[in-house]
Amino acid sequence: MKINLKVIFPVLTFIVTLTIGINALNLQEINPSCEKFLPVSVVEKMSGRQNVKLVPYNPAIGAGGTCNYAIDGKTMILLVNLDTSVGPQSFQRYKTDRMYQENQHEIQGLGEMAFSCGEDGNIVVALRGKTLVVLSAFRELDTKTFKFGNYYFTREQLIELAKQMLAKS
Repeated sequence: MKINLKVIFPVLTFIVTLTIGINALNLQEINPSCEKFLPVSVVEKMSGRQNVKLVPYNPAIGAGGTCNYAIDGKTMILLVNLDTSVGPQSFQRYKTDRMYQENQHEIQGLGEMAFSCGEDGNIVVALRGKTLVVLSAFRELDTKTFKFGNYYFTREQLIELAKQMLAKS
C-alpha cells in the first residue's frame, strides 16, 4: 500500500493547526476585572440561575465580551464589554452604530449617559466617567425545537447590573 504524502500532509497540518487553535482558546484567561465589577454571585442572583461561570473569550460560542457568563460554563446568558479608559466618544460610537439603533431608548439616572436597545431592550450601554459598560442578554433556546424563549435578563435587570458595575468605577 502506497501512502500519498500530497494528501496526508495537508490533512495532518490542518488537524495540528485546529488542535493548537482549540487549545489556545482553552488557555485564555478570564479578565480579573470581571469578578471585581460584576461577580458571578450577583449574576446568579439576578438571573435566578445556578452554576453560572465566567468563561474565556471565545466568539465561536458567543463569548465575545470582556466578561462572559454561562450556565455550567456552556450556555451563554450574559456578555459584558467593559472598558475603564474611554470617554464620551466611545459611547457615541455605540449610540450611532446601526447595530444598536433598534428600539433605542435613553435611560435616565444611569451614569452620565445610557441607553437600551435591541428587540426587547436586551442590550444596555452606559458611561460613567471613563468607564463604559455594555451588557447583552442572551435568549433561552429550547434544544428540542430550536425555538428561542425569553431573555435571561430583562431590561430592568440589565440596568441594575450596569448600575452596580458603574458604582465600582
